[in-house]
Parts: sequence; structure tokens; C-alpha cells
Amino acid sequence: MVQRGIFYRHFDLPANFPVIGLLGPNWLAEHMPRFRLHFHNCLEIGYMYQGEGVYHLGEEEIPVRAPCITIAPPHAPHMMNAAEGVTCGWKWLYVDPVRLLPHVSPQLTAELGVYQYQLRGAGCVLPQAADPELYDLIGLIIRLMERGEGDWQGAVRELFHAFFLMLLSGHPLTGGRLEHSERYERILAPAISCITDEYMRDLTVHDLAQRCHLSDTHFRRIFKKIYGWSPLDYIHTVRIERACTLLFDGDKSIAEIAYSVGYTTPSTFTRQFHRYYSMSPRQWRQRMVSEDNEMVSRYFRSLPPAAQKFFPEEYLQQLGSLNPFRSTAPSKEESV
Repeated sequence: MVQRGIFYRHFDLPANFPVIGLLGPNWLAEHMPRFRLHFHNCLEIGYMYQGEGVYHLGEEEIPVRAPCITIAPPHAPHMMNAAEGVTCGWKWLYVDPVRLLPHVSPQLTAELGVYQYQLRGAGCVLPQAADPELYDLIGLIIRLMERGEGDWQGAVRELFHAFFLMLLSGHPLTGGRLEHSERYERILAPAISCITDEYMRDLTVHDLAQRCHLSDTHFRRIFKKIYGWSPLDYIHTVRIERACTLLFDGDKSIAEIAYSVGYTTPSTFTRQFHRYYSMSPRQWRQRMVSEDNEMVSRYFRSLPPAAQKFFPEEYLQQLGSLNPFRSTAPSKEESV
């Protein structure tokens, strides 16, 4: 039974390598009669190697069985609940693919920005039987991070590049758009980059079209064809996603948040927010509660210093005087 109240679990990903992992053998989850959905500020990839259950994603319930991968988009309420009498084994990766890959492939990062906002439903579960290469890539990334040997960060970055390229090329959501629309995506990349960096400005279709050296009409048509949204709808999506973070990460008023993400009036911001969440920003803020996850904290405390190098400094500072060699393993609790 899903309890009321959706909890926010924030991860401060390192700026130079925006990936962290909750790894090792202790991430086990058993059936819970009552549980709460939660969401993160980044993309979550779950590596399920044992068990079965139901993946709750918003209002949807998706059956899952190991081995498989689950993907939770940023700010998407979700929760994995094991079947009764079953213990599920997981490892978790949290990543910002747009920040991780900008110098590897500008075209790919532009597509990833749109993909994260559109991903929903059964497309968030990838069984090994259907996608063995993707499952193996995530498994290899996890093993490299667990070992932490040599230039593991460079190798992980390249493997994520391959993972997301394969994901977008073959996934039903994108319909092979990368394979068949590369030329158009290269043309539109300046507009996507502009929206990502300057969403708070008063951007117009004409501004974006000029950056791509297209007429306004041609730009609108190609953008809609490639990404499935109009340019202005995409701008609103980016603004609302940024606003969600601000609703948690500070004490700004609704009006201040509206102005900071690019809306000229709070009423316009509220109207657009309601389109995406069917409630006002104020109602959404009241429903969501930020929550520290003691299971995660215990995991960080259990790691030797040599294994902590791929975690944000902020987490290690929070552990401070606690013994990093503490051997207490995480208990069987709800998934992260």
C-alpha cells in the first residue's frame, strides 16, 4: 500500500564526475505492506540481480524480475517493492548524463536532456533478456567503480557514453532517432544547449532558430519531429524541473522561484506548473518532504577511505568524526 507523502532524496553529485554508486552486497529489500514513493534530483539506474516485485513509478505499477535494469528520471516519484517472501538484491547508480558527457558527444547530451523528461512507464524497466548488452554495460560500470583501480573514472565515463548511445538508438521511446536523424540533431544542438544554459532568459523561437541557422517555421517543424515537443513546451519543461529543485533547496517564495526560472509573473509560473503536476507549486511543496536516508549514511560509514574516492566530499564531511571502518552493514530496508 502506497502511503501519502512523497519524499525527496537529494544527491550532491561531484562537479567533475557526476556519478555516485551505492554498491556492494548489502543493498537488499524485502516486501513492505506500506511504503512511500520518493524521488531524486538526478537519474537513478537500478541494477537488480536477484528477486522480483513491483516497480512503482508515479501512478503506474510495473512488474519486475531479476536480472534487469530500472531507470527513474529526475524528479519522478518511484519505489521498488519486493514480492511477498522475496528478498531483492540491488546496486544503484546516480548520474547526471548531461553533465557527464558534454565533451564526449554534444549531440548525445542534447538527446539525453529530452529523453530524461519523456521517459515513463514500461520504458523504465529493461530486462536482461531483452537488453543483454545494456545490462552487461551497467554491470561492468559497477565492477569498475567497486574496484576503483587505474583510470576507472575515464573508463566509466566511456562506458556510460556507450550505454546511453545504445539506449537511445534502440529504445522504443526514441524509435532509433539517433540513427535516422543525426543530421537534424546536430543542427538543433545549439538550441538545446542554449535552453539548458539560458532557460531563465526570455527565449523566443526566433532566437533559437537563428542559433541553428533556420527559419522560424522550419525550426519549429524539425524540433517537433525530432523531439516530439514544441520548442516552447521544452523550455517550460526545463524551467519546471529547475523550479522543483528550488522548491526544496531553499526558502525562496513562489514568486522568487517563478522569476528565477524565467517567468515574468507568478501566475504564469503557477499555470505552467499545474500543467505538469496537476497542482500548484505551493501544494506540491507542501506534499513533498525532504528526507535523509540513514541506510545510505550507514553505507558510507562502512566504507574504508580508499573506497570513498568516488563519493562527493559533502557526504564524507557529514560523516566527520564517525569511524569510516565501521563494519555495520545496512539493514534490509526500503530501496533508495
